[in-house]
Amino acid sequence: MIRLSCTAQRSPQPHWQALTLVAALLACLGCSGEQAPVSNANQLFIDAQAQLKTGNREEALKLFTASVDAEPSTWSLFERAKLHEQLGNDQAALDDCTAALAIEPGDRDVEWLQRELKKPKAQRFKGSLANPPSHNR
Repeated sequence: MIRLSCTAQRSPQPHWQALTLVAALLACLGCSGEQAPVSNANQLFIDAQAQLKTGNREEALKLFTASVDAEPSTWSLFERAKLHEQLGNDQAALDDCTAALAIEPGDRDVEWLQRELKKPKAQRFKGSLANPPSHNR
C-alpha cells in the first residue's frame, strides 16, 4: 500500500476566494438551483411553438416574426418558413430559407425545406422526404 502525505499545513479558516470560485463555477454549470435567463428572441420562439401546439398559426407567425426581428436565428427562420408554406406563402418561405442559409450555410434541414418548396405543392413532403433530415436523429 502506498501512503501519500501532505506536509503543508491547513489553514483553519476557509479560503473565501476558492469558495467563491467554486460557487461561480456551479452557477455557470446550472447547479445553483436557478434557471439561466432566456433571451427575448428565444422566449418568443418558445411562445410561438406553444401557439402552434394549440393550432393558432397566425399568432405563431407573429411570434416567430418577432423572434426573428429580435435576433435572427436559423431555427426561428426555419420554423417560420415551414409556417409560411403551410399558410400558402411560398415566396416568404423561400426568403426565410435564404436568410437562414446566410446565417448557417449548409444547414441540412433548411436546404431540405428549400428543395421541397421548389417542387409543385402536390409533390412536396412525400415518402422519405416527408420529414427534415434531423427528424431521424
